[in-house]
Amino acid sequence: MPKGFTSGEFNRKMRAAQRKAQHDAEAAAKRAQRKAQHDAEASAKRSNRDLERRVTKAIKDGNRDAERRARRLQDRAARGEVSPPEQDLLHDFQKSLAEQSSQENDLFLSYTRSDGWQVAGSLYEGLRAHGVTVWFDERAMRLGQSQALQMDRGLTTARGGVVLLTPAYLEGRFWPERELATLLHKPTVVPVLHEVTFGQVAAYSAILGDLHGLSTEHHTPSEIAALISEAVLDEDAA
Repeated sequence: MPKGFTSGEFNRKMRAAQRKAQHDAEAAAKRAQRKAQHDAEASAKRSNRDLERRVTKAIKDGNRDAERRARRLQDRAARGEVSPPEQDLLHDFQKSLAEQSSQENDLFLSYTRSDGWQVAGSLYEGLRAHGVTVWFDERAMRLGQSQALQMDRGLTTARGGVVLLTPAYLEGRFWPERELATLLHKPTVVPVLHEVTFGQVAAYSAILGDLHGLSTEHHTPSEIAALISEAVLDEDAA
């Protein structure tokens, strides 16, 4: 027994030390359990998100293949080369197209053709690869129909927007400004800067300047598409 300690004092200190050691051990075990649970939930969430993206991509790839076959059938129908069963199949396809035109998209992609079409195309392909539905005029516009009405439908049905800001966009052109005026009322709008600065964007629009955005100066279009997709899909899962 240490000098200066009575038997009772020694026993009390020993019990206190034992209680502290037990408390510390229990606290460490609880922290480890919470961390393990958090890591497991995060892993499950990532796995579910990855599965959802792969399933969505598979469905869309299948739809594109069906659309290509239907387009060939349309060409044959124009030449009078289809049978009655094929006529029924073609009617079903045309009905499906009409329904798709009013379906909701995750995002509307706004850009200027003169200096943004290449990056816009890369963003579109990247977003689609991650399972995000995008209204992109290069792919959405149908021949023989009003461009203004189609664009209005795209803007109305999109739940959010991606605005590709380039020097030409910041000049204040008619169509981009019309698109932007509608998109700024959406709950999610992601500015993507290309060959412009955040200062220039803020000078063009105080609202856009206040939104958290991305720049091709720091990320490739595919990286930007992945970041946007993650945010959009997380919103869907919330």
